[in-house]
Amino acid sequence: MLFLVLAVAFGIIPATAFVRPAPAAADTVAQVPDTAPDEATAARYAGQGRKRVQVMDQTTEATETFANPDGTLTRTQHLRPVRVKQGTGWTTPDSTLAAKDGVLAPKAATTGITLSAGKQRTTKAVGAQPLLRLDRDGTTAGFDWPGVLPEPVVDGSMATYPEVLPGVDLRVQVDVDTVHEVVVVKTPAAAKSVAKLGFGVPVANGTLAKDADGTLRVRDAKGVEKFSAPPATMWDSSGFDPDGRDFVRGPAPGGRKAAVGEDLVGAKLTLTPDQALLTGADTVYPVYIDPTWHDNYCTACGRNHYLVQYACGSGKTPGDAVWDSDDNLRAGYFYDTNSSCSGHLVTARSFVEMNLGGLSGKLIYGAQLTLSLTNPGNCSASNNIVWAGGISSGLKFNSGPPWWQTVATVAGCPTNVGFDITSTIRSAISSPTWTFGIVSPDENNQATWKRYSTQVGFSVTYNSPPNQPKNLALFNGTQSYPCVMGASRPVIGPTSTGYITRANVSDPDGYALDARFRVYKGLVSSGSYTWTGSEWGSDNIVSDPNTANRNAAATLPKTQMNADGFYSWDVHATDGRETSWAVPCEVEVELTPPAAPGVASQTYPAGAYGGGPGRAGDFTFTVANSPTTVDHYVWKLDNTAAPSCNGTEAGTVKPPAFNGPGTAAIAPGTSGPHVLSAWACNRAKTPSTRVDYAFTVKDAAAPVAAWQFEGDGRSQVSGLRYAGAGTGAFAAGKLGQAAALSGQAGDYFATPTRIVDTTKSFAVSAWVNAADLTGKRAVLSQDGDQTSGFALQYLDTGKWAFSLSSADVASPTVTSAVSSAAGSAATWTHLTGVYDAAAHTASLYVDGALQQTVSATAPNVTGPLVLGAAKSAGARGSLFKGGLDEAVVFSRALTAAEVGTLYGATGVPTGLPAIREYTLDGDPKDATGTENTLTLKNVAYGPGYSDSAGQSATEDAIGHGSGQGLVDQGPGYATTSAPVVDSSQSFTVSAWVKPKDANYYTLAGQMGTKGNAFQLSMSDTTIGLGVSTTDTADPTAAGWRWATGPITGHVGVWTHVTGTYDAVTGKERFYLDGVLAGEVNIAAGTVWRATGPFTVGKVADQDLGVYNGSIDQVQVWDRALPAAEIAGLANTAVLRANVQLDGSTADGVSGSALTPAGGVTMTTDDAGANVARFDNSWTGQLTGARPENLRSDRSFTVEAWVKHRWTAEDAAAAAQADPSSGGVDRPGRQAVSVDSATFSPYMLGYNADTKDASGVYHPRWQWTLPTSTATPASPQAYFVLSPADVVNNEWTHLTGTYDAVTKTACLYAATDEYQYTPNCQPNVTGWNGADPLEGLLLGATEWAGQHGGHWYGDLRGVRLYTGLLDMQHINADVVLDHP
Repeated sequence: MLFLVLAVAFGIIPATAFVRPAPAAADTVAQVPDTAPDEATAARYAGQGRKRVQVMDQTTEATETFANPDGTLTRTQHLRPVRVKQGTGWTTPDSTLAAKDGVLAPKAATTGITLSAGKQRTTKAVGAQPLLRLDRDGTTAGFDWPGVLPEPVVDGSMATYPEVLPGVDLRVQVDVDTVHEVVVVKTPAAAKSVAKLGFGVPVANGTLAKDADGTLRVRDAKGVEKFSAPPATMWDSSGFDPDGRDFVRGPAPGGRKAAVGEDLVGAKLTLTPDQALLTGADTVYPVYIDPTWHDNYCTACGRNHYLVQYACGSGKTPGDAVWDSDDNLRAGYFYDTNSSCSGHLVTARSFVEMNLGGLSGKLIYGAQLTLSLTNPGNCSASNNIVWAGGISSGLKFNSGPPWWQTVATVAGCPTNVGFDITSTIRSAISSPTWTFGIVSPDENNQATWKRYSTQVGFSVTYNSPPNQPKNLALFNGTQSYPCVMGASRPVIGPTSTGYITRANVSDPDGYALDARFRVYKGLVSSGSYTWTGSEWGSDNIVSDPNTANRNAAATLPKTQMNADGFYSWDVHATDGRETSWAVPCEVEVELTPPAAPGVASQTYPAGAYGGGPGRAGDFTFTVANSPTTVDHYVWKLDNTAAPSCNGTEAGTVKPPAFNGPGTAAIAPGTSGPHVLSAWACNRAKTPSTRVDYAFTVKDAAAPVAAWQFEGDGRSQVSGLRYAGAGTGAFAAGKLGQAAALSGQAGDYFATPTRIVDTTKSFAVSAWVNAADLTGKRAVLSQDGDQTSGFALQYLDTGKWAFSLSSADVASPTVTSAVSSAAGSAATWTHLTGVYDAAAHTASLYVDGALQQTVSATAPNVTGPLVLGAAKSAGARGSLFKGGLDEAVVFSRALTAAEVGTLYGATGVPTGLPAIREYTLDGDPKDATGTENTLTLKNVAYGPGYSDSAGQSATEDAIGHGSGQGLVDQGPGYATTSAPVVDSSQSFTVSAWVKPKDANYYTLAGQMGTKGNAFQLSMSDTTIGLGVSTTDTADPTAAGWRWATGPITGHVGVWTHVTGTYDAVTGKERFYLDGVLAGEVNIAAGTVWRATGPFTVGKVADQDLGVYNGSIDQVQVWDRALPAAEIAGLANTAVLRANVQLDGSTADGVSGSALTPAGGVTMTTDDAGANVARFDNSWTGQLTGARPENLRSDRSFTVEAWVKHRWTAEDAAAAAQADPSSGGVDRPGRQAVSVDSATFSPYMLGYNADTKDASGVYHPRWQWTLPTSTATPASPQAYFVLSPADVVNNEWTHLTGTYDAVTKTACLYAATDEYQYTPNCQPNVTGWNGADPLEGLLLGATEWAGQHGGHWYGDLRGVRLYTGLLDMQHINADVVLDHP
């Protein structure tokens, strides 16, 4: 806000303010500075302190600006300097001469001025002070008399050097910014000695130059003018109104004067006075010869000027034009006997130029012109104040300036007169200056003569309107919405505290503003809106020119914009007089959440099994009857955290149109149950209520079809049909037999229906052995009406290719990913084509190596899958000639690693799910969904091995040992209604079994007419898999082949048994706990296909079962599992104990609590986490029962969060007790162990026996497994140490694993900041301890019959698993159990 009073004066005339400020407290005034560096700061200080504050960056020699407490600025300008710089501050000018350091100098001036003090001598000393020296910013200029100067007579600012020549004085008068030096010729006789006058003009750090008119200028090295001297003139003592005139400063108006000749050579100036004036009969002595020097102290401060013009005689002959130096302003017609004008008549006009800089664009509230009359003349006459044109030095009477309307009239005989010239200045402010003239209305009337002081007062009161408010935004919480008008207006949702409107408001002059916000119902842009009359905002907002800063804000009441619909809002800023309005903003308000979406998926149906890990399925989201518009949907898999609805977060699905359906391809990463949570989001980013869509992913993303070509085209889906006249030929293949194709018409295979949806991701692979590579040869393709949608093929360019057609038309554009090398005939080559529908890419792999990836989009073709041919322009062609084997089709995109695995497995897919899976967890259903149920006959459920077959378990709810299984005491059994696998082909059957005794029992098998085709069985000495070559009830008959292992050690113990039959290699294998126990050969083609049911615990030829024990997790595959997969099944991790120690000692699996003893307490650590704390008394421990089914001679995992306490005091005590320890905690300490009689079979903890080469002990984390042969006399164990030192007093997660299949023990350790490198020890044989009932022991151990190794520090999050945890699940536990 600015109400500025600008005062420009040739004296100082006070300004008048509009508003009287309220008084401020005395202490407030005292605390606020009197000056400020800039206008905005000064405005703030003035308002705070209620006093005037000077704006220092607008203060110059002739100008000062003050910020006033009422919100005004007063700027005063002066014709002459009213202050001068001294040091870093300002002082009042004082031109009084005083002696200083052997020279004369004014006390305070705009520049450095020194005069010669003169000497009583006959010769001038070299280097003496010249008559005059000027110094400004390092540039100096001198003016010197050539002879010896006498001591001057000093009178105030005047120094007179008498009789420098006979009858001639030198006078130097110093003003603040000007030096007048004149040669005073006192008599006509003396004039004879001044025919020529020579002066020295020495200049340092600058240059001296003379203009054409005789003006001398001194400039610095950058060309900036520092001093100037107008052309030299001379005048006598005559002239108009000479009384009291100081002729040193210049001639009187109408007096005689003449130009002086100048000649500058180097630094010597020669003046030639006008002889006519010197010798004229009417010349009035003394005569003055003057070269005057000016200091250019201000080059851009808007100096004001005045011009007084004179004319002689009644004919108005132009006379003098006095620029900025006349002693008075004059106007009118006057008779003066002292005038040399004709008839002694003089006419005068005066013009004053005022600086209007900075007023352009301002609002003028008032303007005042004040004149002071020194001689009002005849009181009956008047002068006119007129608006005139611009003036300049030398502008003579009647040569300008022009003038226009009369602004005011000076009438009568006032001493001071003021005029309101507001309307005039309002019209003039577009120009940088305004000139007014004082003229007589009748220049032939002597009564109009008047004389005025040069103390002219000029004040302007004006205001700068506030700038238009900028950068408007509406906030709802942390979300901001920009100001928009029209169709792209933002949509906002509900608010909990009220919407906040913000804007930047600023004032050009830096004053505080008031801002007011308004809300309108309706759209301003439509012209249809209403306003309640309410406003919200704040006062005294500090102006901020940075529009990025929104300094004005208002919180709208919640009653505003409280219903769905359109609204507008704006803001205006006011300084109390003027108001600026912002461009309005528009918003749409959606307070009602949208309707919840519906979710559907064919690939992953709700509440059922579907798809596979990594397989993308289409999920469609729909909404109906939504109260607000649905902009998009958001889904999250196994995550119920509310969405932000920002339109860019993960899981965003944008429908083609508002409220329309949206579809996303979602690929669950793991098998098992999943919940997809979904929300609808409206345009205001408000989510609907959550919808949860539950489904279950099958264990592995199996191929949708695979053909081994072992004499036929069968697959687990509709088989291939041979397209030729016969049944097709088969020959030796890559693996067993292969299809042998001739390349002749009709010699190919095709499915009855479509196999893969080509609009989604898929992959195809096959082994080929080409007999002929001339022309195109298709390996795998799928038909459209006119063309193949894709083809895995050989091109006539000599390269293998995976090709996609652009559309199902006769001549489509074909895009191919091709091999880098040419194809080869007569050699087996593995080809894989992968289409990624999400990325729109096609990739070709040859022998497991990626060849090329190209951008492509597959068409939707719905015809059959064809092996050995393709379609083009509606006709069959590109027939393959050679061998084709192990063809596989996936309904997902394979990764490079999966392609490599497929190639490494000779093209047979691994990791495929079981075709039957009976978890037996209180439910007889087939978990694959293939067949609904087992029928139970006189058999009951009891404790099983685990309730989660084939899954790792890192949460309490999954993988407990409390799951169910079948408990059979004979004669009960379970049976399906039909066969589950083709027993004549490759298969695998596995189960967890726990026999009560060693006897002749049937565990599982598939029946024929008389007996089983295969069965898992046991005797009093062995357990294994039997496969028969004839349908006989006698398992001892010659047609049976048995792969077995010893039953010893497995009675009463849960044992994983797996039997496989590989029809290709003719191998029958049996595995115990993932380890190969027996293998036999069985001739290919001798195994028969049983068509009876699959049974559990049933004797083949009798309607009864003979098995005494428990059985769980029965699974069947239609392939021979490789050893690695079998080991994975046996090593599947199942949580057996979960002792969190988070306030109690309870085991979350068994529900039983561990018993504390000695120096252990349940407490909290420094961060407030519940922990078990063991002191250093060597007595603390927790004991409990052995976790169910946990055996340390089988694969198992132990985890714990530990903190080894070791303080500086502990270290000092240890060093004192054993100097060689170096202060390290030497004894071994164990966190998790077994309460054994002699040796704990495993120990997870700390050890400091490791020394480096310098003999320094290093504490390390340790995983210890004693051997079964260890004795107190000969203690032996396997030790696995961390590769880096223990970090004392810091939580560390330890994991010890033992893999009984590979005989490997590993230690993993990690802190919040550091991951230790895992360390593994091979060739380790686990031991289950001396007694299978030995319990769990925390905080201590047993070693060589000695109870010790007590823990010192904190313990938390202890978990024990049967089976192995991988790094992914270890890391999951790290997060889950973190203290």
